[in-house]
Amino acid sequence: MHQLDKLDSPSAMAAAVEEALEAARSGQAFAARYTDSASLRFRQSAKWIVRVGDVEVDSKALLAAAYKNQFGRDLSEKIYGGTDVVVRTLARFGHKLELRQDAQAGAPPHSGTWVTSPGDDGSKQDFSDLYGGSTRGGIQPSAKTPNVLLYSDPAVGVTYGYNFDGWSEDGKTYSYTGEGRRGPQTLKSGNGAILRHKEQGRALRLFVVDGEEVAETGGKNRVYIGEFSLDEEHPYSIEDAKDVEGVLRTVYVFHLKPVGDVLRRDEDLSVAPMAPRRDARAQQVPLENQNSTTFATSGSEPAVAEKREQQLVDAFQEVLATRGHAYCRWQITPPESTRPLFTDVYDETSGILYEAKSEASRNNVRLGLGQILDYRRYLPGVQHFSLLLPAAPHIDLLDLLASYHVGAVWRDPGTGVFMQHVREQTMPF
Repeated sequence: MHQLDKLDSPSAMAAAVEEALEAARSGQAFAARYTDSASLRFRQSAKWIVRVGDVEVDSKALLAAAYKNQFGRDLSEKIYGGTDVVVRTLARFGHKLELRQDAQAGAPPHSGTWVTSPGDDGSKQDFSDLYGGSTRGGIQPSAKTPNVLLYSDPAVGVTYGYNFDGWSEDGKTYSYTGEGRRGPQTLKSGNGAILRHKEQGRALRLFVVDGEEVAETGGKNRVYIGEFSLDEEHPYSIEDAKDVEGVLRTVYVFHLKPVGDVLRRDEDLSVAPMAPRRDARAQQVPLENQNSTTFATSGSEPAVAEKREQQLVDAFQEVLATRGHAYCRWQITPPESTRPLFTDVYDETSGILYEAKSEASRNNVRLGLGQILDYRRYLPGVQHFSLLLPAAPHIDLLDLLASYHVGAVWRDPGTGVFMQHVREQTMPF
């Protein structure tokens, strides 16, 4: 924690502002009182100021004065004019960091003037040279300019088993996955910079991969999409995704709204092209619509399990078709989520929703029961639920299902005939 993070006295800041204004009225050098001394360890700000009326007040000197007013001693930690700690500290007192007028007039682009237009391209290094920010990682708060540079690369997400980045179908929202490669993501560091960009006086600047490598660096070419701000009504959703070790965890997907003109390209549509809403949505879709999200952990087992589960669903579907039953599946989008859930077989004729599992083990039955209880909340019109299994489960598990009013149908491994458990009796389905 920086010393400035402890600065929280409005009266101390007000006294510092008044001192700066009095110095300006009398022609004295306010900044020299609190900078350029060996004890303070920092120089006057070359370009960053706080504007009070028509007076430009040195940003670092103002903070140093407020700190001394509150604590009675000099600020000893080093600070830089455009750093995050300066921005967030000023924001706590309702002040915003600005460029000096003389710095704007003849300054090079990296002084804070944004000169890149939507559609302009280059490397991360190019944009870092202009506006600051590191070239490593996707979220780069700049220490030179009041911007957070966001680099979106959906292809990287795919290698981890997820892809949330991209425009919503209506073109009004861009979803951007937060940072954190291992374990559950947190709202710190870069994610925190996105969440608090408004209070810190920062603009979100979004770049996407153009698919070409920059010959000099071997890195990917980036296209500037435009300026964005965090959606105030739906700032983020919490989604499931794998980390670099293949472990399922939660990630933050931020929802960004365009500010002014932006570039929209078909190739930048999200694979989950919907904006989050406060209410849940549920609709029937064809059973062939295999859009459910799969998060494999490692090795071949997940693929084998999926194949077994699909074979079970196909066989059960044939039985329903032979009986003349209509069937489909449900697509459910929970509140504040961009990624829909897809159920397995819904027998429209009988009004029963079946959740299939590749094994009849205790873990699979528990998992299937949890899924049904999750779906049940969003399907008030569906009255009957059942697990669909490849073999008979343990009698204790049948009792567990029955206690939640969930049935069980399974396929006899020897005969291939589907069986069911009804009123404590096993009989053909």
